[in-house]
Amino acid sequence: MKIATWNLMVTEDWSKLNSQIFIEKQIDRQRQAWNFLKNKLKPDIVFLQEVLLKSIDESELGVNIFWTESHISMKYSKNDTSKWGTAIFVNKKYCDFTKDITLEVFPNEDSKYTGKVKVVQVNFDNDQILFSSLHLDTGESGLEQIKSFFNEKFVSQKNLVIGGDLNCDKYYINGTFDKKFFNETIGFSNLIECEPLYKQTFFRGNLNDDNDVEAIQDDYIFVSKELYEFVETQHIDEVKQYKGKNFNYGKIKTLSDHSILYISLDVKE
Repeated sequence: MKIATWNLMVTEDWSKLNSQIFIEKQIDRQRQAWNFLKNKLKPDIVFLQEVLLKSIDESELGVNIFWTESHISMKYSKNDTSKWGTAIFVNKKYCDFTKDITLEVFPNEDSKYTGKVKVVQVNFDNDQILFSSLHLDTGESGLEQIKSFFNEKFVSQKNLVIGGDLNCDKYYINGTFDKKFFNETIGFSNLIECEPLYKQTFFRGNLNDDNDVEAIQDDYIFVSKELYEFVETQHIDEVKQYKGKNFNYGKIKTLSDHSILYISLDVKE
């Protein structure tokens, strides 16, 4: 199975979301991103963040794309056109074996992780795997969410894959070098990070601009320890480097300010 995580980026300029013309442009860009995912990357599972609802093909919503509205979207979106949230894409060949279990895992999701988490269960002949897309807040509230989420009973389960945007670089916490926080919150869990070959996954700067003002790792894929031996970390060769820089340049950078991370998982179907 090819498993990826990607923040599709709602916008670089949140102040313009009141403009219908501007929103339509963002929807079109995200539809291009969907096309890239489905036809170029050809994944089996994708953890997605900042997904505009209207970028999703209606025939796939609730069938093989499972979406929940972000709490920030609930607060600020004026209409359905600008609604965005957290999602999981599942290749259609797994549709009949997939179930959205978010509210079974987190029955208090509406108050604790509103719009921040989506969980599906995919059943195979002899076993099942849980997949969770995660998008946490920035700043101090995000750090508290990391502590809370990675101490949930759910995180200790076997056959679990989590991917998403933690809004937190594991070595720089609020701009300060700090290995302790990450190791003590996630390092003691039943999860192992599938470390990317490139450490920059978020590029804060204008799309198509080589002069990024900040480049950090925000995006991660974790697997339960039982699955780690079946993981191979990968990258997309043709866009791994562009003008001597890392993965987020080339085609990907025209679609989002985040890189795609992906792994392959050797699963007996």
